[in-house]
Amino acid sequence: MDEFSLSAANWSIATRGIFWIATMGTILTLYYLRRQMKWHHIWKRVLIVAEAGCAIWAFVYSSLPASYYCINNFVDEYDDQWRYIIENVEQKEREADFRILSYDMKLYMGRQMRAKVTCVPSEKTLQEYAITLYRLYQIDSITDENGDKLNYQRDENTLLIYGQKDGIETFTIQYHGGPTGNANMYNNRFATYLPGWFPYYPIPGWHKIYGMDSEGNEQSYISNRLDIPADFTIQVYASGQVYSDLDFNNIKGKQFGGISKGPTILAGFISDMKLENGSIFIYPSFAIPDVNAIREEQTYIQNVIEEQGNKVKLIMWTPGISEGAPGIYEEDRIIDSITLDVLARTYKETGQFDWRKVIIPVTEEDRISTVKAVYYNMKENYEGKMLFDCVKDVYLTHMQEFGYTEDGFEEFIIKNLGQEEWDYLKEAQEDVEN
Repeated sequence: MDEFSLSAANWSIATRGIFWIATMGTILTLYYLRRQMKWHHIWKRVLIVAEAGCAIWAFVYSSLPASYYCINNFVDEYDDQWRYIIENVEQKEREADFRILSYDMKLYMGRQMRAKVTCVPSEKTLQEYAITLYRLYQIDSITDENGDKLNYQRDENTLLIYGQKDGIETFTIQYHGGPTGNANMYNNRFATYLPGWFPYYPIPGWHKIYGMDSEGNEQSYISNRLDIPADFTIQVYASGQVYSDLDFNNIKGKQFGGISKGPTILAGFISDMKLENGSIFIYPSFAIPDVNAIREEQTYIQNVIEEQGNKVKLIMWTPGISEGAPGIYEEDRIIDSITLDVLARTYKETGQFDWRKVIIPVTEEDRISTVKAVYYNMKENYEGKMLFDCVKDVYLTHMQEFGYTEDGFEEFIIKNLGQEEWDYLKEAQEDVEN
């Protein structure tokens, strides 16, 4: 587990020891008093009650979140990188023909999250409402404004809600579950990290959630933030402090409201501080010594923000995503797994905070070399149609900006890899089709 949630998990594990000590203490005390027949002393009765109460408290507190048990299962059915890159599971796409005007979200944090989200669609009379919602959220019910059930179909990350003849004013989706913690995304009573770019809430249209990043350089989660901001009201039912970027005047609490393209929710072992220029910095509490040690970088960041008109109101240091993540860099906020010293170094070297947008000139020859290297790597690990499709995807991702098309795939392979490699690819594909 990461530094945002490790402390809570450690306390939970420690309470298991307390549970067994208290339980055995209660049993031994009862056994002793029964043998000695000495029940009349009040302090002995108080001792039994205290031990039993301690055991009950420890039992309740010691239950770990569901994501804890999956945290070390890197390669399994819950791992998105494995699922969408290695197994090549299809990610359907469909343009949205409506948008969601407002969200009323109630999020209940226990061993996993239970959510009740009411959406107001811009179009009331559609026959179908195509929505993206992360596949590990299990849907409990979907109803209209009158509480009547709506029919729906679910497939992977896609959801299709069927409208009614008279139209619908709102639809409410109740669901539970969520990320298992493999990629350091989680939602439970100990810690929560739900990035605004991640479909933990209903997103209009069907979208890919994992693939090549916007620069076509590496595999990453894909940003699924809304194209047009919506009105969000979020109530989080959790035991600890919760942070969100939804309202800069109310960054921590349990209830948030504001206009956003996708709010980020963060909870766990977290601290915050206000920089001298007024910007708010949120970071893991374990990093307090590191934060105090980089005063020079902190001052540099403050000066840069001041020179730019103090537009950046929030810097949120989030858990690192092992499978790659887009981050959020906007005029008024920076939300990413990035420290102040890295931000300072990035700005000194490039003149901008977003290290992902550092422009490195890439020639056509560079991209051809990349495709060739990736091909030989894939050839060792993939076979059949998966190999053919993956190589084709890599070709299109890297070469389209230089004018290459899908029709030119065969010519490209023959020219740069040779006829023998093209025959190998075709044979692999045809073996599966036959």
